[in-house]
Amino acid sequence: VGSVAISQLDIDKMKRVIERTARRTPAGGLELAATETLIERAIVEAEAEKESVIVSEERIENEVRRRRLAAGCEDDQKFRETVEKDTGLPFQVWVDNLRYEITKRQLLQILLTVPQPDEMEVRDFYRKNARQVGNEIRYREILFVPRNASIQEESRVSRLANQAYERLRNNPAAFGELARAIPENASPLKRQGGLQNYVPIADVALRDRTLAGFLFNTPVGRVSRPFRIAGNRYMIVKVEGKRPIPLDKIQEQIRQRLYFEKENEVFGRWI
Repeated sequence: VGSVAISQLDIDKMKRVIERTARRTPAGGLELAATETLIERAIVEAEAEKESVIVSEERIENEVRRRRLAAGCEDDQKFRETVEKDTGLPFQVWVDNLRYEITKRQLLQILLTVPQPDEMEVRDFYRKNARQVGNEIRYREILFVPRNASIQEESRVSRLANQAYERLRNNPAAFGELARAIPENASPLKRQGGLQNYVPIADVALRDRTLAGFLFNTPVGRVSRPFRIAGNRYMIVKVEGKRPIPLDKIQEQIRQRLYFEKENEVFGRWI
């Protein structure tokens, strides 16, 4: 492709990347998908060089930092491990893919015009995909935190959580009152009876996937059994309400998604 040689070794490496990241086998098979991906990248990199598009190491570092903080992760090594677990890719391969995507986006901004989605398109997408845009959830929580890392302390906290659950299992309506009354409840929402107002469940998952899983699977009005989250902390939750995320809260994300779809269409024609 121009001055770039794509070898079978390159294709085999890209096949492994696609195999790990694609939700389904690409039409035409992995060999064709890998070859076309590498041809596309070679074209983009050649055109970026012509247009003097340069993605510096500082830009990459800033973008990695931004994504790490958005994921609620302070530790670099933990973020690397999370990325590798979630994507199935070595961290450096993920960074290389990130560099390509930034290069591609900058090139598109220079060479191509992508139409912005209008209000009608946003509303139409929301109406057709309300179930897929996600839910938000209103819940109450009680949190027990061990005073140290000993087995005895973990056992004490587990026992407190189970005692609270037994009091709530047949009387969920008492959750708020009990959340305020239990001296050991360490929830920052204790004064409000443990009440967390409507929040997207995806945002909860960014903080703690275990909590998000229990909230997702617990019916409205029911109390979850005690479960353990990070730091050997034990939690009990009661789901007060679930609903689709309102359009006014998600319209900007929908607009961005529609824009990226249009961008991919324009990019495909350009390639």
